[in-house]
Amino acid sequence: MTSKQPPSNSAIKQPLFPKKMMTRGLPTATLSDHEQYSQLTLSQDLLMGQIADYLTFEQVQCKGVNMNSTTFTHLQLGDVRLTECDLANARWPEAGLHRVEASECRITGILAIEAKFQDVFFKQCKINLAQFRFSTFKAVRFEDCDLSDADFQGADLTGVSFVRCNLQNVEMSGAKLIGADLRSSTLDGLRAGPRELQGAIVDSAQALVLVQAFGIVVKSSLPDKV
Repeated sequence: MTSKQPPSNSAIKQPLFPKKMMTRGLPTATLSDHEQYSQLTLSQDLLMGQIADYLTFEQVQCKGVNMNSTTFTHLQLGDVRLTECDLANARWPEAGLHRVEASECRITGILAIEAKFQDVFFKQCKINLAQFRFSTFKAVRFEDCDLSDADFQGADLTGVSFVRCNLQNVEMSGAKLIGADLRSSTLDGLRAGPRELQGAIVDSAQALVLVQAFGIVVKSSLPDKV
């Protein structure tokens, strides 16, 4: 019997957008609870510090939008593209992201605990000090991202790809890393034990660093006695 493999990140689904021109800008400057915003193009909008519950954004393209320090509980993002946006220190607990792309975004210190990420691609984003505790990641790729000091405690990272990422001092205790690809990423100070790293994909140099971190002394073999 063959074991079930985690889904390939090559199967990450891209956001879907209508062929017709989408509306530019939000209908109002202040976001409201339980509102759904669909088929919009946002550019340089200033939403920092706003608070709202159960917001939904569908088929929305954002460029240079400032969502710094927003508090959006139970936020839903579906078919959304974020480019050069500021999400630093946002609080998005229990958010749901489906078919989302984020590139060159500042996401430092975001709180997205118990969130669900599916078909999400982060590229060249600054995501250090982020809090993703107990979140679920399915078909997710981080590429050229700074995730230093991020917290993934108890998160399900099965099959996630970390490509050329900075994972220094990342907390992964209690996380699921089966099929997670850590090759090419910096792992110095990674906080994860043998149980968490079971099934994770690392290269030979990383394996040596991790083994030494577990307190195992690695020495070359003794020469044969004459």
